[in-house]
Amino acid sequence: MKATVVNSKLNIARSADREKEAIEIANAMEAAMKGKPEFDSVASIHVDYIGRLGKKDSVIQIFDFFRSPANAFVLHKT
Repeated sequence: MKATVVNSKLNIARSADREKEAIEIANAMEAAMKGKPEFDSVASIHVDYIGRLGKKDSVIQIFDFFRSPANAFVLHKT
């Protein structure tokens, strides 16, 4: 699953603020998928923060959440 946040006010904020919002987005996506068999094979949630000006996109930050053995999506930190 993928969520793309375009021209967010958080693009110019601290990375920690984007991370907090990305966790909230992933949690909402996880809740929406819960109990629906069609989403059982989803292994990750990908949240992109993108700046868009005209036809040009620039990646601000990317967050990946992987499904754990406990069936919860956990932020992957590198």
